[in-house]
Amino acid sequence: MLYQNLKSAAKIGLFLLLALCLLAPAVEAQQKTYQSIQAEPLTRQELSKVFGMYGFADNFDEDLVQRHLHHYVARFTQKEEFSNFQSILDEMKTRILGPAGRKNDGGTAIQTVNKIMLEELLPLLNEEYHPFTRVEAALLIGKLNAKEPPFNAKTPATPEPNSWDILVDLLTSSDRIEGVRVAALAGIDRHISTGTISEEQRNAIAQPLYQMAQPLGENPSDFERWMRHRSLRALGHLCWVGENAQIAKYMIQVLSNKEEALEVRTEAAAALGFMQLQGVETLGTSLSDLALTLGDLAYTAGQETGPDRWNPEDFLLFQESLAHVELALQGYYESLIRPGVEGNFPPNTGLLSAAEGEERTNVQKVIDSLTPLINKVYSTSFVENADVVTLLGNFKADLDAMKAAP
Repeated sequence: MLYQNLKSAAKIGLFLLLALCLLAPAVEAQQKTYQSIQAEPLTRQELSKVFGMYGFADNFDEDLVQRHLHHYVARFTQKEEFSNFQSILDEMKTRILGPAGRKNDGGTAIQTVNKIMLEELLPLLNEEYHPFTRVEAALLIGKLNAKEPPFNAKTPATPEPNSWDILVDLLTSSDRIEGVRVAALAGIDRHISTGTISEEQRNAIAQPLYQMAQPLGENPSDFERWMRHRSLRALGHLCWVGENAQIAKYMIQVLSNKEEALEVRTEAAAALGFMQLQGVETLGTSLSDLALTLGDLAYTAGQETGPDRWNPEDFLLFQESLAHVELALQGYYESLIRPGVEGNFPPNTGLLSAAEGEERTNVQKVIDSLTPLINKVYSTSFVENADVVTLLGNFKADLDAMKAAP
């Protein structure tokens, strides 16, 4: 199976997984006749009634906007266009959300466009349309934005709130094809990670995600594996905006279980990182125990992939593991730092100077187990990515400071 040749679930990209999910429906679809839509684009004269020089015209014609969007949506139903989803989407952004997007502050224009888009896309989720069409519709619903960030801003766009209930229904409906459920989960995770859903919505989605994140049976499919990984990630995002002790406890359980696949444990580590280790010590796990487990995970990731065999994709797994070990160490700083000292440790006062007894022993174990690997990775000529070099350099400096502590 393709997945078994990949070390990390993250390497099965969304579009590759969707292609795998659609293989069986595509074969079945050859024996069926599906509905398609034919629609003509607006003329240049008609477009001028919709768009001004810098976005939507004042008092734009809503019917013309609907006709224009209908033209693009119709292309999603035409077999010869199935391979052009991204280019159609890019064209839509340029023609409809390009000039308008730069002024998109959640005002009337974008609300109108999103309302029309949902009206156009919802019928395409029905079984009379080709599986590719249904998946493309679900993907686009998850991509709709209610507000765009300012130009060159690092803040994410705000997802369209009216798409949330639709995506949840698609995810939790067992009669939906796998590709649609994959697209729905990707959209749901986007909503969660931007922190735009309500407390009620967080509570409602927590249990379905928790169930999908549970261990799988024998010989799981690529779909089941990916859904578990993405559910773990979404749960981490969910706890980032709203604490849930049950979920945090499960992440620690997954992280600590060496019978779990390496990439599953890494996903749990990422989830704990998203949660910023909130409430860990209230679950009966000390920060030192957690950091030791994270350190072991990073060490295992390094041993299994080996710096001499790393390619850029393999290295991402180790980079992610290491980032969360560093996060755990920051948790040490905050929990063990001596009274009256704020921020980073002053020179020659590392973490060991703040730890005592068994806690000091555990910290020393983390340092001893990670230092050889960090030194080896940091010195290899393979490390060319500037962000990776910075991350490893900072982490190595932390370890050196700890060893230098009195």
